[in-house]
Amino acid sequence: ASGITEPNYEVRVAALTSWAFLLTTATADQIDLFCLEG
Repeated sequence: ASGITEPNYEVRVAALTSWAFLLTTATADQIDLFCLEG
């Protein structure tokens, strides 16, 4: 059971990490655009 659970957990962590990175990057881009416009 653990052999099946561990890979899924790693995949979830990797997906959340990459998604969070993209989200923060997009937010930073929006902030930069807002500052440039403002």
